[in-house]
Amino acid sequence: MINALYLVTFNEGVSPEEKTVMRDEARAACEAVAPAWLCDIVPDDSPTNAGDLFCELAFADRTAYDEAAGSPSWESLREAVSDSSLAADVTFLAYGPGQANLKGGDSTCHRIMLMHLVEGVAPKMVEAMTQRVLQVGEYVPGLVNTQISEVFDSSGAVPWNYVYDCDFDTAATFLGKYMTSPYHWGYLRLVQSDCVECVADKQMTPYIPAERAFLTALD
Repeated sequence: MINALYLVTFNEGVSPEEKTVMRDEARAACEAVAPAWLCDIVPDDSPTNAGDLFCELAFADRTAYDEAAGSPSWESLREAVSDSSLAADVTFLAYGPGQANLKGGDSTCHRIMLMHLVEGVAPKMVEAMTQRVLQVGEYVPGLVNTQISEVFDSSGAVPWNYVYDCDFDTAATFLGKYMTSPYHWGYLRLVQSDCVECVADKQMTPYIPAERAFLTALD
């Protein structure tokens, strides 16, 4: 799977109605661009500098992504999320194909973690991080699917390097069982800047509601 993400931070003072208008315009463009997508306002309880509008697209392979990225519908999407009267910052990422641990099952919550790698980090530590995050689902009930992907194209204030996608059965599992799991804190040591073996020194972690599991939406 190849994924693309727009993450928008709104200007201060943007009204709920204006946010909804941008979301609805982005959704209409997403529907014309991608076979699977999620687009919604990020909930207020989403942790770690989460952004305000989340828009993720999924494609079967790089060819499908490249074709979509050159289409008029994609330009409509880019314009919808880049309205400077509403958006203070727009992050764009394209990433994949990733490594995945797909267990299947019902899901009503999709979450991502954007990671910026520490300069000069050893490749073996990056590999250790990817393997740890893929295994989290074996230890956290309700974590349905995981995927870790390297970014191949991006724009925005931070040059993000990796994206960790998760499907949870419910948002309560993400904010509860997952966040408090000892295994979660074990792998999280690799993305905390005060840790000796730190791999990533910046993170961004939004989640949004979903009607079904996103990482298996193309199956």
